[in-house]
Amino acid sequence: MYAKCGCIEMAQHVFNLLPSKNIRTWNAYIGGLAINGHGKEALKQFGYLVESGTRPNEVTFLAVFTACCHSGLVDEGRSYFNLMTNPPYNLSPLLEHYGCMVDLLCRAELVGEAMELIKKMPMPPDVQILGALLSASNTYGNVKLTPTMLKSLPNFKCQESGVYVLLSNLYATDKKWAEVRNIRRLMKEKGISKAPGSSLIRVNGKSHKFLVGDNSHPQSEDIHILLNILANQTYLEGYIDTLS
Repeated sequence: MYAKCGCIEMAQHVFNLLPSKNIRTWNAYIGGLAINGHGKEALKQFGYLVESGTRPNEVTFLAVFTACCHSGLVDEGRSYFNLMTNPPYNLSPLLEHYGCMVDLLCRAELVGEAMELIKKMPMPPDVQILGALLSASNTYGNVKLTPTMLKSLPNFKCQESGVYVLLSNLYATDKKWAEVRNIRRLMKEKGISKAPGSSLIRVNGKSHKFLVGDNSHPQSEDIHILLNILANQTYLEGYIDTLS
């Protein structure tokens, strides 16, 4: 509980007070460290787990991979993946394990290595894995998804617009307009709409959220008048926007 809430010091205190520790308590503590950005400490605790004679399971390694991913520990991630799949543990990675590794590699711009790992998976990639690849493709411009991966996208029960938008942008960059239209058609059929752009400001302790094209704010008219005044002043100072 403390670890999930980000209270790592309290989690550590309670963990150290335990007279005996089983795999569940180890997993909870290591996982809490992992998701709160304490990657190296999580790996250190994994070492203590092994020294204690406790056998790690799939949940343990998922926490370890999460720690590596959140902290950018690529070499460590590779090492622990090999440890998981070889003696003495011989555990079979689940989709979640592959997802963490693909995300880790893509964040480190090792997209080619991520693609090779996906090819070795005994199951098709899920939407999170494709999302990581698509994001890397849009960022680095050197990713070519296989036809099999692209064809598998419509089969996912995903309602998140982000993946579809990334794929549409990827096709648009390559000027594949037929594919762009197909993605938009698919989104329409599934009832998926792109989340509107928004901005959030805090004035006098109160938050105000503005959506693109939304005029529902009670002071919307006054805000637009002031924005027009500010825009005119910037033009008078010589500013020219680059929006098309």
